[in-house]
Parts: sequence; structure tokens; C-alpha cells
Amino acid sequence: MIIGNCVNKTDTALFIGGVIFTVVVILWPILMIMSQPVGEMNEQLLFIQAKSDIYTMSFVLASLIAPSISFILICIAFFVPSKKETPILNMMGALLLAPYITLVSIAYASQYTILQSFLSLGDLFQASYWYFGNQNSIPYFVNQLGYIFFALSGLLIGYRFLFEDELTPAFL
Repeated sequence: MIIGNCVNKTDTALFIGGVIFTVVVILWPILMIMSQPVGEMNEQLLFIQAKSDIYTMSFVLASLIAPSISFILICIAFFVPSKKETPILNMMGALLLAPYITLVSIAYASQYTILQSFLSLGDLFQASYWYFGNQNSIPYFVNQLGYIFFALSGLLIGYRFLFEDELTPAFL
């Protein structure tokens, strides 16, 4: 009875986490397209400065990506059974989610905090160092670094599923 109850709770948690993640991942690109500036970097920054609402909303939404996918990975790591148990890999994978969430959240949050602050001061030079659209910017680097931790986490957590004949969720 306890195991069955745990499976139902895991399925429910994975379903809710999956729905939240799906909504975020569908809405985020739509807002990104709507707020995508064109032209040279200064023109892009001036566009964002003039119409920051949608740009800010897109990155507020993007800030939900890391927590929602991390929730799903933690559920998979600790509550989804498999033929091969890898508790050390699961723990290491879950631990690597902390720097992922931190770094990616800093990168995304900087777009509606630090970038907007420099734009409100009219300092386009400093703003360019914090503009996510600039591949030489601080948030771009921090984001890419965060996704390295995400990739390592996914590999460690997902390794044990290589030994499965098939994956069928318990709720199917």
C-alpha cells in the first residue's frame, strides 16, 4: 500500500511538473519572438529600453525553466524505479542541479534587473555587457556555464535508464 501510494504521488508530481514546464516552454518562445529586437546592438538596446514590458515578461517566464525542469529531474532521480539502482549518481546529479538553477537564474534575472537598470540610466555601454542577446555578455556566459551543469546532471540521473528494456510510466 505504501509503495502504491508513493507511485501515485510520484506520477502526480511528475504530471504537474511536466504541465508547468510545458506551459513555460511553450509561452517563453512566443514572448521571446514578440520582444526580439533587430539591428545593431545599440538599436536592440534602445528597442528594449523603449518596450521593456514584453522583454521583461519573457525573462521572468524563462526564470521558471530551471526550477521546473529540476523538480522533474529530482522526481526522476529519487522516485522513479529502474532495474539498475544508482543512488550515488542520482545524488551527484541532483547536487549538480544547484549550480544549474543558480547560474541560469542569475542569467535570466539579470535581464529584468541589471540590464533594465543600466537601460533606465541610459548607459548603453554597460547595458551591452548585461544584454543576453550579446554572445560576449556576462549573462550569456553564465547561462552557458549553467547548462553544462544541467547536462552533467541529466547524464548522471539518466544513466540508469540505459539498462531498461522499455520505459512505461506507471500511470499508463
